[in-house]
Amino acid sequence: MPRKCTPIEAQGRTALGETPFGRGAAGEARPVHDEVAECNRRRKTLCRNAGTAPASAASRKKSGMDVAALLPVPPGRRTARAAFCRVSREENARMKTLTAVLGIAFAIATAQFSFAQAAVSDADIETFAAIYVDLLDTATKAESELQAAKSEEEAQQIRTRVQSESVEKVAKRGWTPEKFNSVGDAINADPALTEKAVKLIEAR
Repeated sequence: MPRKCTPIEAQGRTALGETPFGRGAAGEARPVHDEVAECNRRRKTLCRNAGTAPASAASRKKSGMDVAALLPVPPGRRTARAAFCRVSREENARMKTLTAVLGIAFAIATAQFSFAQAAVSDADIETFAAIYVDLLDTATKAESELQAAKSEEEAQQIRTRVQSESVEKVAKRGWTPEKFNSVGDAINADPALTEKAVKLIEAR
C-alpha cells in the first residue's frame, strides 16, 4: 500500500537529507521534488473521489498551500476525504512545520512494517489522534525557536532535540514511529477511519 501524502517543503531535501516519512525503494533518501509530484498526484485522486476539485495552481500559490494532509477541519465538509483538499493557510503552515521539524524522526519507518494491512481499532485511532496533536504542538513550539536561531548550527541542535522529544512522545503512548506511520496509512486509505480521526483531532 502506498504511503500517505505528507506536506513537504517544495525545495531541496529536508534538513537532515531525509524525506519526512521514509526512504526510496533502494534505501536512498528520495528527492523532495519526487515526493511533491507523487503527493500532488494522490491529492488530485483524493479530491476526485471526494467530488471536490483540487485548488488551482494559482490559488495554491496565493494561499501558500503545497499539498493537502490529514488536518483538523471545520464540520460540514462534504466528506472526510475533502479534508485533504481544502486546507487553510494556517493549518497547512502548521503541518509543514511539523514535517520539517520532525524530519528524520519518522524516516526510520521501513517498508517491511505494514500495520496498515491489519485492522485499525477505535483505540488505535484515538491514540493516533492524541499523538498527532502532541507532535503538532511540539512542532509549533519549535517553529519560533528555529526562527530565532542565529546560525544553522543552532538550528540543527534545535531540530535534533525536537526529533528526540517527538520519538519520546510517541513512545509514551506505547507506540513506535513505524506504527504511527502505518496507522496513518490505514486511516488515509479509508474514508470512514479518516472521518473518525479528523473528529478526534478537532476535539482536542
